[in-house]
Amino acid sequence: MMSDSLANLPSLLTEPSALSLGDAGYHLAFAKERDTDVRPLVTIAIPTFNRPHLLRETLESVWSQEGFTDYDVIIVDNASTAENVGAVLALLRDAKRPVRYYVNDANMGVFRNWNRCLDLAQGQWVSILNDDDLLKPTFLRDMMREIDDAMQVDAMICRAELLDQRAENVRTEEKATTLHARIVSALRFRGRARIRLTPKRLFWANIAGSSLGSLYRRQAVMELGGFDPDEAPIADYVLNVRLAARGRFLQTHRQLAKVRLQVNETMNPDTLKGVLVRNFQLRSRLITEGLVPKRWSHWLRPLLAHELGAAMAHWHQSPSTQDVAHILSIAPPNTKARWMYLTRILYGGV
Repeated sequence: MMSDSLANLPSLLTEPSALSLGDAGYHLAFAKERDTDVRPLVTIAIPTFNRPHLLRETLESVWSQEGFTDYDVIIVDNASTAENVGAVLALLRDAKRPVRYYVNDANMGVFRNWNRCLDLAQGQWVSILNDDDLLKPTFLRDMMREIDDAMQVDAMICRAELLDQRAENVRTEEKATTLHARIVSALRFRGRARIRLTPKRLFWANIAGSSLGSLYRRQAVMELGGFDPDEAPIADYVLNVRLAARGRFLQTHRQLAKVRLQVNETMNPDTLKGVLVRNFQLRSRLITEGLVPKRWSHWLRPLLAHELGAAMAHWHQSPSTQDVAHILSIAPPNTKARWMYLTRILYGGV
C-alpha cells in the first residue's frame, strides 16, 4: 500500500544515512559557557522560530529545574526575523545559567533544525524541547532517576500534561482533561512505573508523542540518523518506531512536562492530511517489514477512520475522507471509529 515516493525511504530496520542537516550554515549569536570544561550529562535543546514571547516561558521552566544541575541549554533559531533574534538576545543578556544561542543562516525546515540541535548538543543525553512547551521543575531529576533505575536505556520519555490554550469554544474542560489523563495512565501502565515502547504498541498510535519530555541517548539517536526530513510531517513518529525496533525505548508514567495546545501549523488542514496519510503508510511499512503481524493489515482502514474522527473532535475540522483515501488509493473508510479505541486498549496501544 506504499506509494512510489515512500518505496524510496530507508527501511525501519536497516542502517539509515547520516544526520540530514542540509546546506544552511549557522553562527553562534550568544554564549554563556559553563564554569568547567567537562561536558554536561544532559543538553536541553530548544528549536525556535519567531516566538520569543513563548521562548521566555520555556526557558524559565528549564532554568527552574530542581535537584539536578549537570545540564546545559542550547537554542537553535531557524532563521527568525532580525527583530525576533534581537528579542531573544535581549532575553539572554542577563542569563545566569549556561546557554548557547545559535542562529541558522536560512530556514532549514523543522526536522533538519531538530537534527542541528542533536548535532550541536554536548550532553550524553539530549532533550528536544519546542519553544512553546514547558518542563516541570523535577523533570531532569526524576527522568535521570528513571534512567538509572531502568539501566541500559536508549531513550526515556515521560507523559505530558495538557495546557489547553485554544479558543474557549473548542477548549476541553480541565476536569475532563485530567480525568482522561488518569484513565489513559491506568490503561497504559496498569500499575507499572514504566513500560517498554515496542513497534506493536506504536502501530496503533504514537503514544510516545513528539520529542516533548524526551531524554535521548545522543549516540543512539545519531546512529539512527536522527529525524529524517523525508518522513515529514511524522518524522518524530518514525524515529520513535526506529528506537522501539532497534533500541530500548521506555516511557514513565510520570507527567513531567506540559504541552501547550493552541492554534499552530499542526492545525492546518493540509498538515493534518499529511499526518493521516503518512500514519497509514507507516503502519503499512510496519506490516511489510514484519515488525507487526501481517493480519493487522485489516486494521489499517478502521484506524484511519478513527484518526479522522479524532481530528474532528480535537480541532473541530478534519481533512476530507475522500481526499485522504484518494491519495492512498484505497476505498474511503466507512467504519465508525468509536469501537476502535477499545481495540487499541486490548492491544496496548493507548
